[in-house]
Amino acid sequence: NRCWLALLHIGSFFTLFPLRQFEASPLALRVETTDQAERFFAALSQGGQIQVPIQKTFFADRYGIVLDRFGLSWKIMVESKTQN
Repeated sequence: NRCWLALLHIGSFFTLFPLRQFEASPLALRVETTDQAERFFAALSQGGQIQVPIQKTFFADRYGIVLDRFGLSWKIMVESKTQN
């Protein structure tokens, strides 16, 4: 099964877009907390493939890349609260 259209709904904003235009470009999702990042990552990895496990890095409190079950690549990140 393939998904051809997606509705992205965040707060009061939403947009409908064809997924074919995103085949080569990952979608980036920046969230506020590590709990949110891990929850989104777990949900998107269901039936998908983890490309970079979600973890703490030198530039983020959490960062990971997952290919969802529809073939979309997602970069999920929580910015580091510490200043370098």
